[in-house]
Amino acid sequence: MSYYINLQKSINYIESNLKNNIELEQISKVAGYSLPHFYRVFSAIVGCPVKEYVRKRRLSNAMFDIVTSKKSITEIAFEYGFESHEAFTRSFKLAYGAPPSRFRKAQVEPALYEKINLLSKNNEDGVIILKPEIICKDEILLLGIARKINQSENIKFSLLSKV
Repeated sequence: MSYYINLQKSINYIESNLKNNIELEQISKVAGYSLPHFYRVFSAIVGCPVKEYVRKRRLSNAMFDIVTSKKSITEIAFEYGFESHEAFTRSFKLAYGAPPSRFRKAQVEPALYEKINLLSKNNEDGVIILKPEIICKDEILLLGIARKINQSENIKFSLLSKV
């Protein structure tokens, strides 16, 4: 259970410093772990690397500001630690599939990446309670090669990728 408490301290630190320069060494110190151990534990429990979590939270908060405020997109980009408008737009487009200006014009309800609260995910026994949900995605086009394989043949699956 102490892993959850220590990681929650680091998440709280990240949340309170999203608009500041966040040093990963400082985050690991807040949790009380060495940097390599912190990377492993954070990824295992949170489900993504710490840098990705910070980036997602910054972009999520920036998305909220873009939709709800009158600040310029460049101002918001610098506010959340991006070095340029272009770097912010690239990262934003990669995360949300469209540039920030399109979200501002559309005034859509943003789908935010929420702060993780590890302590609320646990019951009294320290077991993570999973809440599965069904998500409908748009169709995708898959491409493959049809090939008949005889079950009696001893084919290594690693060779199939070379076909």
